[in-house]
Amino acid sequence: MMTASQHYSPQQIAAWAQIDESRWKEKLAKSQVRVAVINAQPVGFISRIEHYIDMLFVDPEGDAANLLI
Repeated sequence: MMTASQHYSPQQIAAWAQIDESRWKEKLAKSQVRVAVINAQPVGFISRIEHYIDMLFVDPEGDAANLLI
């Protein structure tokens, strides 16, 4: 697995790693989420709240060029 954890402080990582189901439900209820699929496999997603990109993930082992529109 590839991560960018070296770019974040332990406090930031701990805050993002918390599992609070009610917080996630609230966040997702306000979000527009798109999932990128190639050959029936999810390879990335983006979550947007209003005009703000909240979450973004692209499979680092995938071919990111295929996600471009």
